[in-house]
Amino acid sequence: MSCFPRVRIIATCLGFWILFGILGTPFPVESRQTDQQLLDSGNACSTDLFANSKKQAHRIYWKRCIEPFEHLVEWYPKSSLVDRSMFILGGLYRGLYGFSGSTDDRDRAVSYYRRLLVDHPDSPLADRTRSRLQAISPDLNPDSIRPSSAVVEDIRYWAYPDYTRLVFDIDRDFEYRTSDQDDPGDVRLTLDHTTLSSQAQSRLTEMNE
Repeated sequence: MSCFPRVRIIATCLGFWILFGILGTPFPVESRQTDQQLLDSGNACSTDLFANSKKQAHRIYWKRCIEPFEHLVEWYPKSSLVDRSMFILGGLYRGLYGFSGSTDDRDRAVSYYRRLLVDHPDSPLADRTRSRLQAISPDLNPDSIRPSSAVVEDIRYWAYPDYTRLVFDIDRDFEYRTSDQDDPGDVRLTLDHTTLSSQAQSRLTEMNE
């Protein structure tokens, strides 16, 4: 009996396991950059771009600088660097619009400036954003842009003989004010830029009954 078929079978199986071992080995996955790393990367790219007039004539270089800031806004929406990133994105798309003349680039700049004013109305960059928004879109009144409202999703309360405890379930950070009333012990609570969900409205009705 010939031994060649067995040799071929062994060789074939050996080749399969080698191939499986190569394809089955997981490749290392690059870890996601932090928000600060993305900001630093975008700033370095922008500095190089604005120092090189030849690069400014090509969209690809603008997009390379835009990408880190867009990742920061998308991946880290609660980062303290988001408003700065939106401001820079508005400036980059505004600069790109100056070379491309594309209304899409202008609209992207306007969109990021508007988002900054809506989502971060107290940002130290808000006044500069309004000025730039007015320059790139004269028909738009920046003062008409209002912050988005936080949603009060539910109100929980416990009434005790000497005090009342209130807990507000709200979908984002918000600002509030308190003021004393004529009746001693009464306090007025004002929630700025908020709306009530149907559940919260029902709770409020129960509290007033």
